[in-house]
Amino acid sequence: MKRFLLAVAILMLASTAMASGSDPVLTSDGVLYTVATNEAENSLVVTARYNTVRESEVVPGTEDAVVDADAHLAYDRMTQTLFVVWRRGESSTDVVFQALDRNGQWSARTVLASAPGFTHSDLRVLLTRTTSLQNETITLLHAIWWKEASGQLSAEYGLAAIKGTTVYSTHVADLLQLANIRSALDSASSDDGVTVRPELVPTYPPLAIAAATDGVDVVFGEKDRKAVTRVTIQPRQIGADARLYIPGGKGATRAPYVKVHNAMNGQVETYISGGRVVFYSSAAQFRYTTLENGSWTAVRSIPLDGVITPEQIANELRRTAQEQQ
Repeated sequence: MKRFLLAVAILMLASTAMASGSDPVLTSDGVLYTVATNEAENSLVVTARYNTVRESEVVPGTEDAVVDADAHLAYDRMTQTLFVVWRRGESSTDVVFQALDRNGQWSARTVLASAPGFTHSDLRVLLTRTTSLQNETITLLHAIWWKEASGQLSAEYGLAAIKGTTVYSTHVADLLQLANIRSALDSASSDDGVTVRPELVPTYPPLAIAAATDGVDVVFGEKDRKAVTRVTIQPRQIGADARLYIPGGKGATRAPYVKVHNAMNGQVETYISGGRVVFYSSAAQFRYTTLENGSWTAVRSIPLDGVITPEQIANELRRTAQEQQ
């Protein structure tokens, strides 16, 4: 059985509001959480750091021979609960999650999405909060990913409604169906006035998620198409006598073709900042373009060298975008 890798002290969590995101996660009390894969045992290890104390623990739901990878953390400050979300399996994968409460107790492992024969990749995770029709405070765990098999690739959204560590409901939806949008831009013969179409050939189409009013904003591309869709997803409780939540799409828009130079290929990353969507790639040079007021800016290029890294440039882009909101 997989075991504690290091136990120095028991760290108690204490904080008052909610934060989420991928690792690392920093609580209001200064505890820093990270998650990593122990490839030798195919397990996930959560490490907590505080002052000189460091404690690492194997996530209980990964204590077997099944491959567990691509883990992300999200932290609910109101309930002082740490969520670990990851992909489970190898040739066919599930998206699963498990929660660690304020008392150091783990919940049971919950399957958010299972599709036999398909693999899931490029997982993104976010937490928000809502008030139920029963006047309960509910944590909503949002996740997006690509589902793929035999050349098929589709973007999906997963939703879990949780009170503390008790899972009330889970739901999975196809993002294109949630957006419920079709456009003449999908067709190469469309009469949209564009005769020369710049190419975007990423390893995976872009995928991003950000918090929005009463839900989340999601941006996603489509396989073999240049179109990019942005949609606001607003979960809702289906009735006062049921604690079931389902997602609804609102305000979906199909962005113009991404005017990106052919050299911007490989893995194209994206993020949402207020009303802006930023695309960037660092395959050769760091190249980026921003969707503002329905139009893409010119593609900017920044040479890469040993002094500055793509991550540093991306972080500066995020900071600049936030300042301009």
